Amino acid sequence: MDVQAAAMDRMAQRVRAIETVSHAALAFAEQKHRIDAQAGLDASHSRMLTELINSLRQLTQQIKA
Repeated sequence: MDVQAAAMDRMAQRVRAIETVSHAALAFAEQKHRIDAQAGLDASHSRMLTELINSLRQLTQQIKA
């Protein structure tokens, strides 16, 4: 294998490595976005339930008074 062919082969290997890392990074970012979005949704749901429970407690106290 001549020098130019070896250099082209190394360059092709680097391109494939960069593509592999890029795909892995994109997949990681997408998964992190999904997890963060789910965590945000869970937190909002929890806050809404807490507010609902507190409102029901207040209404119950007002009705009893």
